[in-house]
Amino acid sequence: MNRLRMLPDEGELSAARLRLSRHARDRAHELGATGRDIALCVTRSEQSYPQHPRYAGAEGGSRRVYQRDGLAVVVDESNRVVVTVLLRRQQQWVHGVDRYACT
Repeated sequence: MNRLRMLPDEGELSAARLRLSRHARDRAHELGATGRDIALCVTRSEQSYPQHPRYAGAEGGSRRVYQRDGLAVVVDESNRVVVTVLLRRQQQWVHGVDRYACT
C-alpha cells in the first residue's frame, strides 16, 4: 500500500484553500518544505506571475507561479491545486554590464 506522507503543518494548506498534487507532495518532502512554507509562499508571496501557457497541462488550467524566500510554488488557479514545489532561483543582472558581448 502506497500511503501519502503528510507534511509538517499541512493543515495550513486547507486554511489557504490549497491542495497538493502527489508530485508537489513528493517535491515538498525532497526540499524539506512544510505546509506552512507552501501556504505562506502563495498567500504572502514576494512575487507572482502567470506560468507560460506551454505548461498549462492536459487540463488547460491557468497556472500561476508564486515566490517567497527560497521557494517557488506553481498553483493551478482553476482548482487551487499545488502542481509542484521548486527552489527559487534568481539570476543577477547589473545594468550596463554586458557579460556576453563579443570581443
